[in-house]
Amino acid sequence: MMPVYGGGAALAVTGRQAAGARVIAGVGHGLGKILILHAVWRFIRHVWLIPTFGPVIVIVVVVALVGLSVLRRTRWRRRRGW
Repeated sequence: MMPVYGGGAALAVTGRQAAGARVIAGVGHGLGKILILHAVWRFIRHVWLIPTFGPVIVIVVVVALVGLSVLRRTRWRRRRGW
């Protein structure tokens, strides 16, 4: 590969370097998702262990989220004419 001088030097990467950057970005994205899911799971477990209403709160939140997702899908289809 010929040397590149000036402002275009940052753009002179090989296909292997670009593929490596995509792999690194994918690994970072996956680790971020795992960390977020772990934090959510710990929060749900913490709420579940509240002595009186913990399981009720978690079940109500899950039912509400499922209901909102169903409502969102049906409203979207009706608006688009499906």
